Amino acid sequence: MLVVSFKLYITSKQNESLKEKLYLENTLHQNQISEILRRYDSLDKITEKTQKSIDSGKNFTKKKLQMEAAPKRNPEKESKLQAVNLNVRGVRKVGRDVVETNNSNKIDQLRICFTLEQNKLITPGNKRIQVQIRNPKNRLLNLDSDQNRLVKEVYYNCFATDACLFVDLYQHEIIAGNYSIKVLCNDEVIAATNFRVN
Repeated sequence: MLVVSFKLYITSKQNESLKEKLYLENTLHQNQISEILRRYDSLDKITEKTQKSIDSGKNFTKKKLQMEAAPKRNPEKESKLQAVNLNVRGVRKVGRDVVETNNSNKIDQLRICFTLEQNKLITPGNKRIQVQIRNPKNRLLNLDSDQNRLVKEVYYNCFATDACLFVDLYQHEIIAGNYSIKVLCNDEVIAATNFRVN
């Protein structure tokens, strides 16, 4: 019985020694894990600050690029009248009807249609629109006494405005070839095109 008691005592001491070692190792592991978590948290904060810094740099760069890419506003150009959809057709009067033609022997008039673009920066009112026509020999047609231009008044209300002008050509010798047509306002070309006569 004494031997059994002695073995039990030794086992009990070994068990306590093992418990103490386990406790120490467990404490050591807990300390290591705490240190790792603390470092991870500090790295996470550093990463977050760095990411914010990068994001703000990207936003700054993006805004800068957008500003550089945005078309530069030209107030002088924005306040000028512009015309689009310039369309020129030769026409012949047949009774009360007007028939389109591009045959030089049959053209009585040129019908010149265009759209004045919307522009809120322009004062509404009558605009002096001039038409200038050059024949295939590069000669200006003498349309009236205002420097070889046909002049018409068009009312403009700052919105897109369609306009058509009819130019009498019966007094001119119409020759086959390409005619150059320019539409001007305040002596500045606002639209230009060519018209073919056969």
